[in-house]
Amino acid sequence: MAKETPISAFVTTKESSASPKLIPTATAKAAPVSAEPAAAAAAVGAVLGLITLAGVFRLWRTTRSRGWFWTVIITRAVSALTSVPAFFAGAPAGLQAAVGVGIVLTLTSLWLLATRKTATA
Repeated sequence: MAKETPISAFVTTKESSASPKLIPTATAKAAPVSAEPAAAAAAVGAVLGLITLAGVFRLWRTTRSRGWFWTVIITRAVSALTSVPAFFAGAPAGLQAAVGVGIVLTLTSLWLLATRKTATA
């Protein structure tokens, strides 16, 4: 059931009294939320995750691959940025908390990657 939301809150009228009266205006039904943006965000996240996994695999196999190192960092950063709209889209508090924890963990892992010491043979 769609929730009714006011198009404009109130219209004031002037009458003989000193204070104006407030009259509610017409209401309209809110547009239903589509699942398409969520599916697109999930698809982008999946692709970024696969690229990250490929980069991590290549980093484990070779120690001097700067290209894959930056690929992992960039894909993780972009993936974290794609979750930021959850804070502005009216998502439930539990989802916002989970997204916040995910962003903090991503930033922590990026910091650990950027400051890692390479093993010398």
